[in-house]
Amino acid sequence: MKKTYYIIAAVSCLVAIIIELTGVFNFIELKSLDIRYNLRADLLHEPKTSKEIVVIGVDDLSIAKIKEPFILWDTYFAKVIEHVGQHKAKVIGLDLIWAKRIDDFVTRSKKDKNALRRALLITKNKYKTPIVMGIGAASRKKGQANIEIDTSLPMKYFGSIVGRSGFGVVNTIPGDDNFVRHYKLNYESMTGQEVSLPGFANRISAYYLDKKPLEQNTVKTINYQLNKTIPIVPFYEVIDAIDNNKNEDLTKWFKDKIVLIGVTNVSGDILPTPIAQETPGILIHAHAIDMIIHNNDLTKSPTILFVLMSMIISFIVVYYSSKLSLKASITLLLIIFLIFSIANLLLFDANILFPYSSIVIMMVFAYGDTYFYRFIIEEKSKKRLATFFKSYVNDQVVKDILNSDAPMELEGKRTKVCVLFCDIRSFTTYSEANPSEEVFRTLNEYFSEMTDAILNNNGTVDKFIGDGLMAFFGAPISIENPTLSAVKASLDMRARLAKLNEKWTAEGRQALDNGIGLHTGYAHIGNVGSDKKMDYTAIGDTVNIASRVEGVTKNLKSAILITHECQELVHNDIVSIPKGEVPLKGRAPVFVYEVTNLKVPTA
Repeated sequence: MKKTYYIIAAVSCLVAIIIELTGVFNFIELKSLDIRYNLRADLLHEPKTSKEIVVIGVDDLSIAKIKEPFILWDTYFAKVIEHVGQHKAKVIGLDLIWAKRIDDFVTRSKKDKNALRRALLITKNKYKTPIVMGIGAASRKKGQANIEIDTSLPMKYFGSIVGRSGFGVVNTIPGDDNFVRHYKLNYESMTGQEVSLPGFANRISAYYLDKKPLEQNTVKTINYQLNKTIPIVPFYEVIDAIDNNKNEDLTKWFKDKIVLIGVTNVSGDILPTPIAQETPGILIHAHAIDMIIHNNDLTKSPTILFVLMSMIISFIVVYYSSKLSLKASITLLLIIFLIFSIANLLLFDANILFPYSSIVIMMVFAYGDTYFYRFIIEEKSKKRLATFFKSYVNDQVVKDILNSDAPMELEGKRTKVCVLFCDIRSFTTYSEANPSEEVFRTLNEYFSEMTDAILNNNGTVDKFIGDGLMAFFGAPISIENPTLSAVKASLDMRARLAKLNEKWTAEGRQALDNGIGLHTGYAHIGNVGSDKKMDYTAIGDTVNIASRVEGVTKNLKSAILITHECQELVHNDIVSIPKGEVPLKGRAPVFVYEVTNLKVPTA
């Protein structure tokens, strides 16, 4: 791999690290996190229902059934809280913010005024069920670590009953897109340490686990279990069960459970989350609680692992993009993307949060830069190749070379080709008997026709040797049957020579004859020469044999001779006459055949 590609790979890796550290594409990362939540639920886990948590939801139907204004519902909440405690709930969480004291504006009986306080006392002291009341932040800036906790309500009126340990902060932490994916374990107040409190989910989980609340002052990613349904019992159904003494239902719903009471109607505490665009806030707390009690924290992968993975993927993408064709490299990129996505999802399922978007962006960056560089380099190379090969092959072969995905190995490669040698008989006598102008005019006309015959059959004109020429078939690009193409070119060369002879005779010029020899085998193909002049040629024993076979055409009075190796490859397509073994200078004899024509296909 060239030095430039190493630089591209290193820069791509650096890009991924910068993206991850700066969070410049955090919006994309958050959306990819949502996709992972959903894919994990759909592909890796069966649907199930929470056995530990149940929500009593104040929904639209409950609001319609209970005619009184919601602001006066504390008597209904009192009834529900007391009976939930009576039916042995493990802990009760109230995500209900009392912003004002109702009795400051409405005249009610003493019993109604004290209903909620009385229910809290009975539930806590008689039924021994812990109660956690939600408390909110009076003011909070986005992303701010400390908040100002509103302690006026409900602490002022319920603090003496549930105690300081009966409160948890219910504020959520919206992301850049306002989706709630994070929660805070503990909140430190700007007004003083004495009013700092655990988060709502942290406090409830502590009661359920019979432990102290987690003490870290950190923001955690909620591990939403989208395959897990949190049961929601409508508030009115609970009231109906209480009023009609449906104690079996109440026990089934609440015994040994974390019971959360909150608003679930669409006009209430609704926030966008990976669960749904409109998610009741109480369900956000439910999933946070579920994560804590099952110790399912999402742990961010170590930075060193991210850097190492970035380096590996970057270098793989750049290396193969610099080698493969466009189609193959895109396919490989998609395969790498798929493998990384699956691995990332499996890590996520193991509760390891590995960065996704920064790696994917890095892949695209590395691939794009590599191909951009290749485009610049290869365009120059293609122009050079086009100029170089135009003197050897026809225009279509040049196009095939330029469009080929395979690299042109001008430095040399060993490949199977059919080599053709052609020589004009008795040309020395002809040249001595005619003026130079006519000799060269005749040669140029002759070579033009011979060259066209070779090029039209996808051959490569190697060189002109006096009155002879050498060509080969099967390089620089592969063709289906190089030997058959060479035979067709040979027959065409003889036909063209016949027409030339008719023309020359009509002009009063001397007719010429030639002999053609073919042999198929392996040869070394590539550039040979010096730094001042290079030729694209074939070298090897195959070339020598073809040259010597052409040399015996005159003795055998044959126009076209091919070796046994050629005959084996084309015998179904040509008409040939076996001529037997012939001695070759400095070599063992070879068996040759005279080609007379192509076979006419039968219907």
